[in-house]
Amino acid sequence: MNRKLSSITTRSALSIALAGLLVAFAPGAFAADDSDAPSMKVHFGDLNLSTDAGVQTLYKRIKIAARTVCNESQVAGDGRVVSHYWACYDKAVADAIGKVNNTQLTAMYQHATHARVG
Repeated sequence: MNRKLSSITTRSALSIALAGLLVAFAPGAFAADDSDAPSMKVHFGDLNLSTDAGVQTLYKRIKIAARTVCNESQVAGDGRVVSHYWACYDKAVADAIGKVNNTQLTAMYQHATHARVG
């Protein structure tokens, strides 16, 4: 299912990091309403998600939005801030990929994540 907009929310990632619990994929663990969470709409109605180029472009847009929402500019030497940023970033990207629900995009994300971790 393709959608024209995907919203990246980070409330769960922020709450989890602040609580010191780095549990992946725990949406709504500390809040029932994400309406005030930082978010950004990622437009992709102009992309053809049946092509590699379209999927790559969307993946780049999602990563840029996650960097913006998670405030990459605040990351500077403090280990707690860096850890919080990466938890936020990873959660935001994973949530957006899930919302788009595109097989090619999911495969690209899983390959990139495996390559980064493995």
